[in-house]
Amino acid sequence: MHPRTTGSTTSIKVAVSTRDGLNELAAAHGLTVDRLLRRMIRQGRAERLADQLAAHGLTGDDRLVMDAGAATVARLYEGR
Repeated sequence: MHPRTTGSTTSIKVAVSTRDGLNELAAAHGLTVDRLLRRMIRQGRAERLADQLAAHGLTGDDRLVMDAGAATVARLYEGR
């Protein structure tokens, strides 16, 4: 990828099929491609964090806290 910055946006080179897939997925969710990519980035970071936490071994209390947090986040995103 070679970003080309113009103001507060940038362009990236991807295969036409990738661009089309992103547009299709974004439209299916009623999102812009930018918003879709932001969500994908956030999800990737969350998965990485979960992997790091799992590697350190969670206690029962840790799991309860994480489950409660996940339930709260799920409720917040239901309306989006």
